Amino acid sequence: MSEEGHAVLTQSADKRRSAEYISNWKSEPNLWELFLLVAVGCVLFDVTLSALSGWHTAVINFGDNVAYLQAATAIGNWDFHGIDTQHFLGYPYAIVAVSIALHLPLDLTLSLVATAASPFSLFRFVGA
Repeated sequence: MSEEGHAVLTQSADKRRSAEYISNWKSEPNLWELFLLVAVGCVLFDVTLSALSGWHTAVINFGDNVAYLQAATAIGNWDFHGIDTQHFLGYPYAIVAVSIALHLPLDLTLSLVATAASPFSLFRFVGA
């Protein structure tokens, strides 16, 4: 069997055999270890993304990020000519607010807002 654990066959009182899994882990990972694992995964993902396609290109070309960046640019410059109004909900406003507060470019801020919103929404809906 594997090094993580092994299966043990047991017999119950009615002579049926069942497999019981015994793990070599002493306990489940705590919150700090889980955070560290996610952080290492994010760093590996970003390094791989930067090496293979370039970070900026991947952010711009993913999903409807172009529409969100156009909306955020329109809000930041207060020029709404020729902009599709479908993406004027809270996300572009958050992008502009964080961009102004931290003096960061909009494409980097889009990634930061999305990265921050993801665990927030996870904990919000899970109820943690």
